[in-house]
Amino acid sequence: MAKVFETIRDGVVLFDYEDQIVSYNRAAEKVLPELGLPKRYPVDMGMVLSDSSELLERIRAASDGDERFPFHRFHVDRNKYYNCSLSLIYDSGSVLIGKILSSTILQK
Repeated sequence: MAKVFETIRDGVVLFDYEDQIVSYNRAAEKVLPELGLPKRYPVDMGMVLSDSSELLERIRAASDGDERFPFHRFHVDRNKYYNCSLSLIYDSGSVLIGKILSSTILQK
């Protein structure tokens, strides 16, 4: 399963029910290089994504269903644009156990 996760071309970040980052793939680190800074996970997303306040608020505010939204950031001397999808993860259909954020680059 880990190999499948790593081969996904979209950036994927997994959060637990307390909004801690639990895991991410290499493609996500290209979108959010700061994911590589902590030495251990899980870690509070606010500490890692502090420079992306708009993204943090979207993740924290997610309350039902899937949400799609644009995201852009200035990185390595240019703007990069992404299409993001944020989904809630439930156990047994009713208990929220986490969130999954995926991002696809729109413009290099």
